Amino acid sequence: VTRWVAMPNIKLPASMLLQEARDSLRCIEWHNISLELMEGAVCGPEAADHHSLYDLSRPVGKEEVIDFFLSHSWHDDPGLRYLRLTEVANKFFLKHGRFPTFWLDKVCIDQDSIGDGLKVLPIYVMACSKLLVLFGESYPTRLWCLWELFILFAFANEEQAAERVNFL
Repeated sequence: VTRWVAMPNIKLPASMLLQEARDSLRCIEWHNISLELMEGAVCGPEAADHHSLYDLSRPVGKEEVIDFFLSHSWHDDPGLRYLRLTEVANKFFLKHGRFPTFWLDKVCIDQDSIGDGLKVLPIYVMACSKLLVLFGESYPTRLWCLWELFILFAFANEEQAAERVNFL
């Protein structure tokens, strides 16, 4: 099913876009990520209630940095994606003494205003410490996945981008 997303046709200066991104930046705590969340559709009739999904995330604190921007395809095996995430979370906990935070599209973008979130997606990507790529069979065929990778490599030099991306 194809879903068209209306993009706001408002030209904003960079300073306003940055402020909008800061004001809307959200993350999800590891304890709120479940296999059921990873199984659920992002949109369409089988999608979960948008408001309950958005409520799983929280605003990011003023000095806080999100640990991982999660780049993945919703078409890939949810069980395998969740298993990989669990491994990452547990490894992170052993190293840092806390579980990581994530930026996950369907909970961190208000699904009632998708266009507003997408126009600042590059800022969301760059606001995270790492880009975590859950590389599955359909990942390289999904434009959004490639766009997220492109953003990182477009806004960081090659060495910095290579240090910030983790492929699983």
